[in-house]
Amino acid sequence: MKLFDYFKYIKTIVINNKLRTILSISIASILIFSTTLMFLLGFNYYENLYDAKAQYLSNHNIIINVQAKSDNIDELVEYGRTYDSNNTIVSIFNCELYDFKKDKPVELIEGEYPMSGSKNIIVNKSSDCKVGDIYEYKNEELIVCGIYESNEKSLIIGDIVGNKNLIEYNNISFVFSNSINKISKIKEFYDVLSGFNPSMNNTLNNYEEMITNSTIVLIVFIVLTIILLISFIGFLSNSIIMSVNESNKLFNILHILGIKKKMILKLILLYITLIIVVSFFFGTIISYIVFCTINVNDIYNLIIPSALKKGNFEYKIKFVWYVPIFSLAFYFLYSYIYAKIIVSRNINVLEFKY
Repeated sequence: MKLFDYFKYIKTIVINNKLRTILSISIASILIFSTTLMFLLGFNYYENLYDAKAQYLSNHNIIINVQAKSDNIDELVEYGRTYDSNNTIVSIFNCELYDFKKDKPVELIEGEYPMSGSKNIIVNKSSDCKVGDIYEYKNEELIVCGIYESNEKSLIIGDIVGNKNLIEYNNISFVFSNSINKISKIKEFYDVLSGFNPSMNNTLNNYEEMITNSTIVLIVFIVLTIILLISFIGFLSNSIIMSVNESNKLFNILHILGIKKKMILKLILLYITLIIVVSFFFGTIISYIVFCTINVNDIYNLIIPSALKKGNFEYKIKFVWYVPIFSLAFYFLYSYIYAKIIVSRNINVLEFKY
């Protein structure tokens, strides 16, 4: 049978099933539209969610505070180095101690940073100290090795190792910033510090609550999309069987004319393809118009976790064309497999009377 003959017989099937074909295309278009729109909403939500999480963690530091004594300072600092904390800070009164191997807390205008293990410190220009001066603190004589200038700080800043004897009992704060890819490491670090009675600020708890709420929303999107896909498959299967039944007379005539069963099944496959292509065209156009017309931000504002609404986060909304193309490929694959099932099982709708 020539290609032209296939199209001629498909035309006959369509004419014989005019109302059913129109109804099939209409319902299939609505289902494809709904599936595509739901897929796009979920896809954009997922992408925006990742950006929002990254922005949230860039604006909120995760801080672990640990009770420290002078005899465990070295161990805690080493933990900080191992687990890649951004800053390791010990705060006591007006003296702030840094691990200078990891961090440079301020820009110097004169002198140098303290050498590890030394009794040197740096001070604010407002202190009127000069490089080389002796600064007495807690009965310790500290040498001023550098001067910094800041309107926000007037602290004495020294090295943790060099000045650990100044600490009788205080906190070390491990500060993690921009930690979107460090969450598991931070949790592991927190567990390692459990013997030191660590405490953590609410940033991580808020983040995990945000993730939980967001995951629930994504699951809803996924479930609805799957339901729509199953609905489409069920509807298309039923439409195929009914259309084939109503065209049984035509298939019997073709069988009498010597057309093989596989050729007839190709007609069925092409008929299915016609429904899918036309439905896909209308469904995609409608979903594009609706997606570009509705205010997706308003939809997301109803379902977005409250933590994501804080700050200056902006949604990035886009119509992704490979989503409907993926849907088209999926439905084509389905129709082919379904036709193969018809061949292998030799279902009743294709049993010929003549």
